[in-house]
Amino acid sequence: MDLLRAVGISGALFVVSLVISAIAGRAIGVNLSVALPEELPWPMWLVGMLSAPPIAATGALWYFAGGSVSRTAAAGVALAAVMVVTGIVLDCLFILPLENGVTIMGSYFRAWQYWLTLALLAGTSTVVGAWPLTA
Repeated sequence: MDLLRAVGISGALFVVSLVISAIAGRAIGVNLSVALPEELPWPMWLVGMLSAPPIAATGALWYFAGGSVSRTAAAGVALAAVMVVTGIVLDCLFILPLENGVTIMGSYFRAWQYWLTLALLAGTSTVVGAWPLTA
């Protein structure tokens, strides 16, 4: 595994995810800097769940395009683990400094929608890793 490359790609994808969430929050009328996860309207969660697979697929394709890592399901799982850990660490860095950051982060960890979104990301990365390339 090329850990530095995986973390870099995961960080870039996190930024894409933030932009998508900010746009969706603005469109739906949710102030994400103060909203607790249990107060988020269903469409906000849906945006996260629907955007996770294409974001993960883009990242996995980008990662495996480097050629230094063979495409396998195991490599996809390893990449998914890096994506999830990087995302959680960056979530904590952005959310914990907020006024109610500890409460917000704790609420995310208790929300099944958060874990489903991460599972969709992990599943997509695994499938992309396992999918054979055809030239």
